[in-house]
Amino acid sequence: MNKSVRRLTNKNKKMRCKNCNIKFEVVYFNQKFCSNECKHKEEKQPKKKAKRLYKCKQCNTPFERMKPLQAVCSPICAIGYSKVLEAKKQRKETRDLKQQMKTWMDYYQEALKVFNSYIRERDRLQPCISCDALPGTYRLTSGHYFPQGQNKSVALDVDNAHSQCWFNCNKNKSGNLAEYYPRLIKKIGQQRFDALEQRKNTLKKYSIPELIEIKVIFKDKIKTLKQK
Repeated sequence: MNKSVRRLTNKNKKMRCKNCNIKFEVVYFNQKFCSNECKHKEEKQPKKKAKRLYKCKQCNTPFERMKPLQAVCSPICAIGYSKVLEAKKQRKETRDLKQQMKTWMDYYQEALKVFNSYIRERDRLQPCISCDALPGTYRLTSGHYFPQGQNKSVALDVDNAHSQCWFNCNKNKSGNLAEYYPRLIKKIGQQRFDALEQRKNTLKKYSIPELIEIKVIFKDKIKTLKQK
């Protein structure tokens, strides 16, 4: 006989029905209901869903919400979290104020910084454009053939900037242009160099929207290079 329907030898054992809570004499092993009617009623009742717990925004402790959209578990955490939100709001206002006060030069410097990072990443395995020093033997920087300070029209031109050792060629020899030129011609060709020189002589000033777009473009290019 199945264990679940095995009769008990001790017929005086009593327990409470799980459905109606009335005491009844146990007849079968593992019997939980006083009758089949109570058993069917219990089976028809919908099961209670487990209460969802949320993580406190302040202390990360799981808690049960008493109100919709409740973010913290206690009044103490509410005080601390309100201070965090206030500080976050102030930082955002400061950022917005700085953004409003930014000049054309600020946008240009941001774009130039990302551009130089791209050049260093693009040429990270190439030797110095001026002295052929191998990677790992020098500090890598982005060296412009036409100096970016006086030639902003080609300061963000990929043909005008290449990997260069910072201390020897870029700093001490002011770019070492005498050695830069023949190696640049060999790298990009005379035709591209002539086109670069023509762009250099064009008085172009990037607009702020263009500088923002250039910054985004080179950020994406850096990300692509690092994934290779």
